[in-house]
Amino acid sequence: HQKRSLKTDFAISALACCGAVTVSNPFEVIKTRLQLQGELKETGKYVKPYKGLFHAFYVIGRHEGLRGIQRGLFLAYPYTILMNGTRLGLYEHGKTFIANATGSHRNNAFVGMTSGIVSGVAGSIIANPFYIAKTRMQSYSPHLPMVGFQRPASGPFDAMRIIWKEEGIKGFYRGTQGACIRMTVASPVQLVSYDFAKRHVLSYGLEDGLKVHIASSIISSAAMALCLNPFDVITTRLYNQPVENGKGVLYRSWLDCFLKSFKAEGLNGMYKGLVPHYARLAPHTIMIFVCLEQLRKLANKYEIY
Repeated sequence: HQKRSLKTDFAISALACCGAVTVSNPFEVIKTRLQLQGELKETGKYVKPYKGLFHAFYVIGRHEGLRGIQRGLFLAYPYTILMNGTRLGLYEHGKTFIANATGSHRNNAFVGMTSGIVSGVAGSIIANPFYIAKTRMQSYSPHLPMVGFQRPASGPFDAMRIIWKEEGIKGFYRGTQGACIRMTVASPVQLVSYDFAKRHVLSYGLEDGLKVHIASSIISSAAMALCLNPFDVITTRLYNQPVENGKGVLYRSWLDCFLKSFKAEGLNGMYKGLVPHYARLAPHTIMIFVCLEQLRKLANKYEIY
């Protein structure tokens, strides 16, 4: 087949991710709130309004309804289009460029990880304004105002307006350092582990189809959740902390957030929200890569390059 253009790969990746985020957004809401509850408090010395994935789902659904369980969805769409469209769209082209520049094979682990990091960081910077607004919307609960610092917003445009009004353009890029570090881990782990898992599954003689894509996605999701969760906790807290005079009240930097959180909460704090994180990542990753593979096949079939 003729090689697809970067524009086509971006569009395919963006469409795949929009389908995935619709399914996974409720788990993102739960993960965000679990990561914020008991912030900077010693384990066992605070009340847990959310006692786990299923309890959180029940509490949010009961008191906030569908709007609560899908809070931030209309910010998740532009975020995932920009973030994952850029990340996944650039990944294959990046592998080709790096392989040619270094004389390495495209499936070399170094090539995959380097391309994953570069494409992930690029996506993080571009999409950061929507991610910070989404995080703040998802942390808000009219029923449980004691979890995290909360900013009531009537909808996605209001959430963006509040950031602009209170913090200016800098507010949209608050926590970018954390997001870039997070994606430096997340992007290569997800993309390389999926590539590796897919090649391993195919080595058993299976046909490259839906079953292979699902199995590869499940393996990739597990690797990603374990590696990413501590970085995700820190990024969530940096985004959600109160701000005074343009500066974060609780944390000065990514490192400051990590040190304070780890000192107060230990390793348990770094893995808050792990179960909903995996519960989000598994269907999200499956939907992304299954949709991605099917859309790529359609693009080849109808010669969309």
